[in-house]
Amino acid sequence: MSIIKIIHNLKHLLESEKLFGIKEIILSKQYSQKKNEINKQEARSLLELLKIKISDCDKCEGINNKKNKIFGDGPINARIMFIGDDSPDENDSGSLPFQGEARKLLTKIIAAMGLTKEDVYITTILKCRTKEHHSPKDEEIKHCALHLEQEIEIVKPQAICVLGNTATTLLLKKESRISDIHGKFFDYNGIKVMPTYHPSYLLKHPSSKKDVWEDMKKISDYLGIIIPLS
Repeated sequence: MSIIKIIHNLKHLLESEKLFGIKEIILSKQYSQKKNEINKQEARSLLELLKIKISDCDKCEGINNKKNKIFGDGPINARIMFIGDDSPDENDSGSLPFQGEARKLLTKIIAAMGLTKEDVYITTILKCRTKEHHSPKDEEIKHCALHLEQEIEIVKPQAICVLGNTATTLLLKKESRISDIHGKFFDYNGIKVMPTYHPSYLLKHPSSKKDVWEDMKKISDYLGIIIPLS
């Protein structure tokens, strides 16, 4: 059924209820399902529009030689959103966030939580991948911040896991070392935010993996996710 047809049916239902003097509208299961279907289709449409907006963005053109645009990866109703600084790999040049060994490690962490790619949404603070990796510049972050804010608003995750210092500073609006604040929940517009180490950092400092795992267990507890026994 098309979204236009669904909206028409919902509108007709509301008008009928008003006609019979029903002031308190009780949503039936079917009505709620149709409403959720509309919300999902609207969210998908908004994400597609955001992708077009990102594709057309050239605000950082004079800063660096850009290579690829980066789009968020995951369903629009994901429970968890992972946000971090991109980690490009010279052998990967696609549009997916994170690349190479860092992406493989993040995928393993997600799987260890008992989740699949259908449960999480992964994105980056910058929406362009440069030919040579560098720490995000303030001007780049400023230009991409609005894209990220809109992305979060569309997906509406129940929890956000920020990976690394740069993403944490952007979301929490304060500079703090991950070693000092990981494992603690913060707030972003009513969404619980857990900072932790970036996968690229873990590849160089594997001893911190145990800290990240403790952080993931806290997120799982908050969302009521039962981590499978290894």
